[in-house]
Amino acid sequence: MKKSNLLHSILFGVFAVGLLLTIFLVYTDMKASFSFYFVLGYVLFIFCYMLFNIYLIIYNSRKLRWSQLRQRLVRFVLLFLCFSAGKYLIDYYFFGTPETSVGYFATSFGGALGAAFFDLMFRKKEAQ
Repeated sequence: MKKSNLLHSILFGVFAVGLLLTIFLVYTDMKASFSFYFVLGYVLFIFCYMLFNIYLIIYNSRKLRWSQLRQRLVRFVLLFLCFSAGKYLIDYYFFGTPETSVGYFATSFGGALGAAFFDLMFRKKEAQ
């Protein structure tokens, strides 16, 4: 197993175990002194893990040809528009006219960004 694949496996394993423990702590409403610090540490881990994945995406996207990058950017824009329109229509149908702001589109932005560039985190050097 390559070093990068091992690192991804370990980080994802820590993420999954931490997620299960956090769900358990929150669901059981445990008031132990360590639970607050564990959840706080887990949130910091998620933030660092997210920054690491963004770094990998940017690092690997530098090696793409312009045509491949343009194709991914077009896919990102189309997915963002579809997700935003879908969210707006669902909110309009169920809750009336939604109040939109910049934060309203954050979920659509993140989902489209992840769908368009997700595979760049796991690219191997020889596969590019």
